[in-house]
Amino acid sequence: SQSPNTQQLYERVIAALMQTHHAEALQPACDPALDSQDFGWVTGLEKKVEAEEAAKAFGVDVQTAKRLIKHPLYSYPGGHSFFDVYADIVDGFRRLGQSHQGKAVCVYSHSSTLRALMIYLDPRPFREAFTEFGEYKEGQDNVVLLTYEQGLLSGYSTAVGLSARERTARETWVKVERERRDRIMLKPRQIKRIVALVSGGDFAGAGAALKELRVTGHRFGLEVYFVRHGFLGLANNWIEVVTEENTRGMGSHASSPIGSSRFEDFKDEQVQQATMRHLRPYMEDGALVVIGGDGSLRGARALYEGFGVQPVGIPGTIDNNLAGTTSLGFHSAVSLANQSIESLKATSSAMGSVFFVEIMGAGSGHLALATVSHPPR
Repeated sequence: SQSPNTQQLYERVIAALMQTHHAEALQPACDPALDSQDFGWVTGLEKKVEAEEAAKAFGVDVQTAKRLIKHPLYSYPGGHSFFDVYADIVDGFRRLGQSHQGKAVCVYSHSSTLRALMIYLDPRPFREAFTEFGEYKEGQDNVVLLTYEQGLLSGYSTAVGLSARERTARETWVKVERERRDRIMLKPRQIKRIVALVSGGDFAGAGAALKELRVTGHRFGLEVYFVRHGFLGLANNWIEVVTEENTRGMGSHASSPIGSSRFEDFKDEQVQQATMRHLRPYMEDGALVVIGGDGSLRGARALYEGFGVQPVGIPGTIDNNLAGTTSLGFHSAVSLANQSIESLKATSSAMGSVFFVEIMGAGSGHLALATVSHPPR
């Protein structure tokens, strides 16, 4: 859009990309479909001031005025209601899709554009979807990944950003993290032992990771211990020293050779304290290696924050929802999903049936996207 905010956002993104990708940046093109509303543009007022002016004109408080302004039939100063904008945005994005078929396009626009898209992509009737997404909070970062195929728009994922309350919590967390940095004392030459466990949902690759931990640990003269059945085993002191013989065959093991578990009781501080009574002798000059997903790594974080344990996390989840890396088990899950879908295609073709396939992923969508994007050859 022509908004100064979107222009600034584009410039920041390009500046960040140019630090790692030394390619020439393309100049952005403005499109009328992305100038989603006249609210604030015709009057030249900031949204907060405009809401206050609207409250005076309507004879109501500011919060009520904001609700009126967000009504789908409220007419903005430029003469358009949100319902008009909604129809224009959907038509505009179809046109953008047609003109850029076969390409990827990064779009920067207003909050109301994103709101209209989320309402359009929602399978519920307009009124229900508008009620759900109408309470959009200003200042959120929103991402919608769209596909345009056979004349239709569809959304793989809509990621709604942080609300004001969540953003405040995040800023507080960042501040606390900054203060905790001095507590990190993990120094490789001072580590004499490592304790490793696998936690959470099942995934492939844990056996190979565990075997490599033992091999590498032995190479550096470290004592290596494995914990049976994740945090449940840690709480029950199921900690065993590992020999080379124990790791034979682990590399080809389809799941976790030392077991795993979802141990919800570990969130209890008393359970964590009991766990530390078993773990503390190993942690005086050792580190804890946790292989698992986001919940498992939060468990490791709890031991670090509460008791000063030095944790190392290895992402292991078919959801692939841990930023900055690919998780163990993800590619195996994609391969298995593709094999299953290929089998369903054969049955569908023979029987003339239609199948709706639900794929796991804990709401992140990465597994589903990778499955349809990389079908078997």
